[in-house]
Amino acid sequence: MRKSVFITVLFAFCAMFASADTTNDQESYNYLRGLEAYNNGNIDEALDFFNKEVSENPMNGYAFFAIGIIRTGKDEYGQALTALNMAIKNLPKKDKESRAKAYITRAMVNKDLGNSEATLDDYNAAVKTDPDFEDVYRYRAEYYYDNKNYDLADADYKKMLTLDKGRGMGYLGLGRSSIARGKYDDAIQQTSSAIQLYPDYAQAYAFRSESYFKKGDYDRAAEDALTSYEKDHNDMAFDLMQSIADSSLMPVVTRLKIKAAKEQNRAIWPYLLGIVYDHTKNYSKAVTEFKKSYEMDASDVTASMLSSTYESMGNYDKAIEYIDQAIRLDSTDSRYLALKAELLYDNGKSKEAIDVYTQFIQKNPEFDGGYYRRGFMKDNTMDVDGAIEDYSVSITLDPTYAYAYLGRGDMYLLKGMKDEAMKNYRKVIELDTVPSTSSCAFYAYHQLGEDAKAIAFLDSVLQKYPDDAGSYYDAACLYSRMG
Repeated sequence: MRKSVFITVLFAFCAMFASADTTNDQESYNYLRGLEAYNNGNIDEALDFFNKEVSENPMNGYAFFAIGIIRTGKDEYGQALTALNMAIKNLPKKDKESRAKAYITRAMVNKDLGNSEATLDDYNAAVKTDPDFEDVYRYRAEYYYDNKNYDLADADYKKMLTLDKGRGMGYLGLGRSSIARGKYDDAIQQTSSAIQLYPDYAQAYAFRSESYFKKGDYDRAAEDALTSYEKDHNDMAFDLMQSIADSSLMPVVTRLKIKAAKEQNRAIWPYLLGIVYDHTKNYSKAVTEFKKSYEMDASDVTASMLSSTYESMGNYDKAIEYIDQAIRLDSTDSRYLALKAELLYDNGKSKEAIDVYTQFIQKNPEFDGGYYRRGFMKDNTMDVDGAIEDYSVSITLDPTYAYAYLGRGDMYLLKGMKDEAMKNYRKVIELDTVPSTSSCAFYAYHQLGEDAKAIAFLDSVLQKYPDDAGSYYDAACLYSRMG
């Protein structure tokens, strides 16, 4: 379940417990069993009970609401909308909060479906239904913010503060809008107000860190990013530490070293130092820190980072050694198999790499990328028929991936099947119309004998992405093919 939907589900179910009036509907056997099953984590069993309830009592809006929530969590949007429509129709008028939350849940379904107008209509309906319920303004403000309507978002954030100045979410929202406008001093003031009210709210420190970072105050930015991450290990703070290090390494490293010295038994601090050093290409220092962390806590994540850093250093033997450690520590994470296969291939061990990709595919038989990469490796070891087979499976699973057609076209050309090859090259051009760092149309143009178009397309990629090393590599490959 995606995080946003999961939050929605929790939010809505808490609403039913907290605010719904006790009625005969809610005391019914099937409804109560449904709630019990849901609370025990038996989602499918809960859904069965709620469906039985609405079959026997088609006026129970709470049961429809529960069905809508569960269907939303399962990404079954059509059935979710049907259930939520019935919930809104049948929930008691006097239970304003539950009705407002039903509108909010339906708004989120419409948002995921890309129905922007319906999303806003539902948020407006939620506000109209329960204008004294602070959360309806928070969700609508998020919608406005995402659509860059900062004035409207701020109006809702300010309304939140009039309803409850003690929660601080309104200040945080105002601060985020100020960041988007480039008003960093105002953002710092707003996020500081949120921190005063909720000193343990990690996200407030992260937004204030971003404001300091944008101002060039790297010391305070590093301090807030580290505080934010320490509180709940959030992704925003994790990314900020690396961004700050790009501009000024010492403030981040200094604070992490202080933490590591004060808490010598915690593996997280040398791990984060390793991340920062790796990100800034200080690979030897990164290895030293990752090894310290690994000695304290031999986790698969740290082992995989050691593998990645050794790969960056060109030490494939060590990289393979540590990815094997990651696999040993967590054999359920098949991504490590794919990483090992790539390392083996880069280390010149193509047959072993293909064998490991076969293991990966056995665990992920519906993932097109596994077949494409195994096909690419077969392609480059002259297993022409094997490559064609894998490229074809990849295309069947994802008919929009241009590179798979390019590879298959090259293989057909090697077999002397020129017509089939040309069909695949033309398909590449049909799919790859917008220059990007993942473009390959220039190769197809060359194979079709249209070198002028190939160079023009390639030049448009280089012009659009002048700092992307991979695009220059593609340029070298293309000119090599051209002779």
